Amino acid sequence: MKTITHWLLILSCTFATAAMAEGFYKWKDAHGNTQYGDQPPANAKAERMNMPKLTVIENYGEQWKPVNFPKESDPYQQEEKAKATAGAYTTLSFIAPKANQPIRANDGDVSAIISLKPKLKPGHAITFSIDGKEVAKGSSRTNNFTNLARGDHTINVNIINESGKVLKSQSVTFTVLRFSKLFKKNSAVKPATNNNVASSTPNQ
Repeated sequence: MKTITHWLLILSCTFATAAMAEGFYKWKDAHGNTQYGDQPPANAKAERMNMPKLTVIENYGEQWKPVNFPKESDPYQQEEKAKATAGAYTTLSFIAPKANQPIRANDGDVSAIISLKPKLKPGHAITFSIDGKEVAKGSSRTNNFTNLARGDHTINVNIINESGKVLKSQSVTFTVLRFSKLFKKNSAVKPATNNNVASSTPNQ
C-alpha cells in the first residue's frame, strides 16, 4: 500500500510539472474576475506566469515524521497530574493482622487496624471487606470481624472519594485457628466399663 501511494504521488507531480512546462496563465473573464489555468480562452488577454519547479522527495514517509512531544511538556497534562497527586494518600498498610499470620480466635473474632497517611480527607471514606463482601464504611481505621470460620480469610480496605472512586487499596490474608464444634473443652475421659462382668463375693 505504501509503494502504491508513493508512485501515485510521483505521477501526480509529473503531470503537474508537465502542465507548468506548457505554461500557466492568468486572465480576466467577462465579469472582471481573475482566472488561472493552463488553457486560457482564445479571446482572453492572458498573462503567462512563472511557476517554481516542484521538488519530489524520495521516501518522504520515512524522512518526514510527526514530532511526538512528551506528555510532561504539555501544560494541560501537568495541571491534571498536579490535581491528581494533590490529594493522594502516601501510606495505606495493615497494622493488624499481619500477612499470613495464624490467629488463635476460638470465638472467631478478629480486629483489623490500618495505618493511613495523610489522614482521611473530608468527603472520603474507608471501606472494609472480608472475603469479597463489604461489611463496613466510614472514617474509622479499625474494624472488628466476628464469628469467622476456621481457615484462610482476606481483608480488603479501600479509600474512596465522594463519587466512590477507589483512591488507594490494600489487602491482607491471614488464618483463623479455632476449636472445632465437635471438640468439648474440659471433657474428662471416662474409663471403659463392661456391663457383662458381674461383681462376685468370694465364698467363705
